[in-house]
Amino acid sequence: MTAMWLLRRVCERRIRAAAERSGRSLRRDVLLLAQGDLTAFHLAAVYETLRGDRRLRFTLAGSGHLSARRARVLARRLGLPSVGPVQAAGRFWDLILVADHNAVRPFHPAVPAVKINHSIAAGKLVGGRPYRHGPHKILRRDGSLAYRLVLEPSEFQRELAVLTCPALAGRVAVVGDLWVDRLSRLALRREVIRAELGLRRRERAVLICSTWGPASLFSTIGQELLAEAERLTRALTFRFIVCVHPHVWSGSRRHRRKLEKLRDRGFIVTEPGAWEAGFVAADVGLFDHTSLSVMFATLERPMAFVTVDRGAILPRSLVEELYLGCPRLERTGALGALLESCQEPDTAVLAVSAAACSHRGRAAERIREVITEVLGLTPETPPPAGV
Repeated sequence: MTAMWLLRRVCERRIRAAAERSGRSLRRDVLLLAQGDLTAFHLAAVYETLRGDRRLRFTLAGSGHLSARRARVLARRLGLPSVGPVQAAGRFWDLILVADHNAVRPFHPAVPAVKINHSIAAGKLVGGRPYRHGPHKILRRDGSLAYRLVLEPSEFQRELAVLTCPALAGRVAVVGDLWVDRLSRLALRREVIRAELGLRRRERAVLICSTWGPASLFSTIGQELLAEAERLTRALTFRFIVCVHPHVWSGSRRHRRKLEKLRDRGFIVTEPGAWEAGFVAADVGLFDHTSLSVMFATLERPMAFVTVDRGAILPRSLVEELYLGCPRLERTGALGALLESCQEPDTAVLAVSAAACSHRGRAAERIREVITEVLGLTPETPPPAGV
């Protein structure tokens, strides 16, 4: 214990000294702190937005569920150096970018952190507590806010964040959403994407999308629902696209084999990190309480939901608005009739689409502005690198 205490004191002195020098440095060291493949995926999108600024120097580190070996693989793909979590916590950084919860707790409070989130919307309760902005996710153990800023896609979601955790007042920046912008661009190639997925021109495609956890579609009625969907596919009524949370893919080999075998049963299965094509191609979506339901709503297409335990849905969230305002599958055996009734987007879908994302088409620009301001730099206008 004494050795660890001494090591921490030495690191703190070094960090304070580095913080004093950083104001005179021409370069800014930015740490991308990933807790898994999903968060690394979202951090990579922000990195691509910022990489054109030559004043910034990026490093990737893994923590939580992301092993040091996997972090090195992901860093090589991005062309970045990587460091281990202990080494990262012992260095001063001008900024930490994080896309998950509690990741910055090992770091000294003098190091500013910005949370970019890894989904478009808050909507889930886990253990009865808000998963995205609950104080246990946002505050340090001493009660102080862990982040200099939290980025949100819209004013509605900024208000919900502050309502959930009042300490966030004045600490939320509205920047839009990179993935909404990307979906809008991909939608222009919709017919090409459908053909690449093997969909015929007049074939009606249904997206089945599940989050993780005991209340999720996949964990509750998943197998019965897929069996019914398979019967509808054989009757040439619909084609089904399956998209599940990366936690399900990585949870066990048994789950992964089940998902892979769905292709032999006529399903189109999207891999983690490649969900956008399924969203663009689908004519209607069937969801549980996943935040991706809000992402699909921005496309303003018909939506329906399976029945979800209300104790798993965040009150006053956009997910709840969709769940209450869209048709619901009350029992297996009624899937075909439900989908036949979904011909136009409901009012709730259009309302959520409007509230979900501000600054459409400008998320990259807004993120650059916010990050350079946090770093004390004047904004540059590098050519957009895409997502």
